[in-house]
Order: sequence, then structure tokens, then C-alpha cells
Amino acid sequence: MRGNHEAPIEFPFSSHDLPYSLLQQYGEHAGRMIYQKKILKFFSLLTLATVVKNRLLLIHGGLPTRDIHLITDFRKLIATAQDRHIHNSVMEEILWNDPLLCTSGQKEWAYSKRGFGRLFGPEISRKWLIMSETRVVVRGHQPCQGFKVDHDGLVMTLFSCKEPYPQFRAGYLVISAHQLSSIRTGTDLSRHVS
Repeated sequence: MRGNHEAPIEFPFSSHDLPYSLLQQYGEHAGRMIYQKKILKFFSLLTLATVVKNRLLLIHGGLPTRDIHLITDFRKLIATAQDRHIHNSVMEEILWNDPLLCTSGQKEWAYSKRGFGRLFGPEISRKWLIMSETRVVVRGHQPCQGFKVDHDGLVMTLFSCKEPYPQFRAGYLVISAHQLSSIRTGTDLSRHVS
């Protein structure tokens, strides 16, 4: 799946050193050509979201918050997000959004301190799960101790990239088709994280 580390060139943040490694290895001209013509083209083939057995909605970052009441076909919205990323924020939000911590005076969304994306609240999670006919959003993008569950079990963050965050434990999900069919919330899902 595509994450913020595989963002289009128009996103001015590169959270990995791949472009610089290519420049160092192949020189300025060839390194740029490889990255822009080959690597970015490959990134565009990666999916932004996956639905698993009408139970799980898998994304890297978070759920888009803008104009959610206008969405009639979430699959089309996601399918066209990569082609339209300069004109709308859907792709940026899928790659960068994080769950808003539940507090009193709940908001649907808030601005992110990251500078990209937004924080999405429980109501956004509920709307997306209804639209996608799934039960739990499974995402990465934030360091935590293996996993964490937000929005009363609607969202599970599964952390797997330990290298830049050695103080956090990585986790992964092991679940059978039979177990998947009984999943109702991220709290149920957390029993299957190793």
C-alpha cells in the first residue's frame, strides 16, 4: 500500500532518503530520472486503500475529512485521488491524517501539527465505516507500542516501522478468515496482534 513515504513529488516532504541515495549513487541527472520516471511511477501503482472481506478498511494514514457529506462513491473517490492530488486533498489526507484523540467537545476534524493532513474524529470514522461497509479502520503512520485502538474501537493503529523509532515496539496482525468474520471492533482485532 502507498504511504506518506511514497508520496508524489509535489508533496514537499520526503521522509526517506531514497531520492538522495539515488543522486549519490547515479549522479544528479540519472538519479533524478530514476526517481521521477521509475520510482514515482511505481509508487503510483500502489493502492491507497484496501477493503478486506467487508470487515477491515486498510489505509496508511487516515480518513479524508473534507466534504465527507458529498461523497457518493468512496471507491471512485480513492481511485481518482492519485490523479487529482494537486486539485483536492484526498490523497494527502489518506497518506497523512491521524485519529483525533477523543475529548469533550468532540470535533469532526482538526488541523494536524505535522503540517500535512488533518486529525479525524470519531464521527468521520463512523461515516467512512458506513460508506465502505466495513467495521474497523486499520492504519499505520504513528509510532505506538505495537498497536493502539482509538475512537471506541473503530480505528486500530498498527505500528511496524521500528527503524526510525527504536523506543517503540513493532506489531503485526495475524488473523484467519474465520477469526476475521467475527471482528466487530478494533478492540476485538487487538487480540490478534503479535
